[in-house]
Formats: sequence, C-alpha cells, structure tokens
Amino acid sequence: LTIARDWLKNAPQHVVEVSNSLIERRNLIENLGFAPGAHPNAVQFCGGSASGSEIAYNTIYNPVPVNGYPNMDNEDLQVEGQCTGTVLNTTLANNVVIAAGTQAGTTSSYLIAIRQDPGPNLVQGVKVLSNWLYWGGAWGPLYPLKTPASDVTFSGNMSLKTGTALALP
Repeated sequence: LTIARDWLKNAPQHVVEVSNSLIERRNLIENLGFAPGAHPNAVQFCGGSASGSEIAYNTIYNPVPVNGYPNMDNEDLQVEGQCTGTVLNTTLANNVVIAAGTQAGTTSSYLIAIRQDPGPNLVQGVKVLSNWLYWGGAWGPLYPLKTPASDVTFSGNMSLKTGTALALP
C-alpha cells in the first residue's frame, strides 16, 4: 500500500491499518479518534507480514480535545507485532508528530511506539530516525521499549519544543 501527498483528516478510529508492507510519505494526518472509545493510531500494523515499510516525511497533528473529542488514547506511529503479525525492516524517518496540549495523556499516549506482543508475533529491524516530536499532550515522545522487538535503532530524534536530541526509550 502506498499513501503519498494526502490530507487524512477527522478519522473516527485508525487512519491506516495494514497487514502488509506500507509506503507512507509526505502526508498531513490530522484529528484522529472521533468514535466513542476509539484507540486511534495514524499508522498501525495488524496481522500478516510486512517487510520494507517506510513511513517518512509525514506531519501528524492532534489538537487539544474539545468536549472529549477527539478521544486520544493512541500511539500516533505504531509499529507493533500483533494479531499474529510480522513486521520486518521498517523505517520511520523525518516525520513531525505534534500532540498539542499541556497535560500529559490528553491528546496522545505516546507519539512513536515500537512493540511486540506475546505469541507468534515478530518485530525486527526497525529504524526510528530524525523525527521531530512535540508531546505536550502526551505521556512522552517514545514508548518505552519493554518488549522483545529486536534490532531497533533510534537516532537523531528531536524535541520540536527545545530542539534537543531525545534520549533513547
């Protein structure tokens, strides 16, 4: 699946959910999670086998919720082995992700999450490079690596607010 140069706006749940390889470049993704109880992700892998995916040069903007919407309990860019899935050799590079707000967890949970669920799931060979992140309304920029995903590289990721390099998750 290739998605390029699009404005993806006002999604009730996930914007892109794939079970195969994905090329997503130069998109504006805005306002996720208008369905009650939604767990919206701008990108999510679920099941199948994905190899060589690239998510690059996108801007993801999640505004401060108004009257409870959008409902932002999400990870914006999620590379997760789940639903009996395999995700190999994926690159997330040069994206700008903004979770507006000043209170953690009101706009997003984490901006980028690399995870591998238990069972027959596999995440291997992920590069998270040169992304610019603002997490005023999130718990943090990078989901803590607590899972057995292997060969995961973080390099050159920056705070959009301070212009400083981010610590490894």
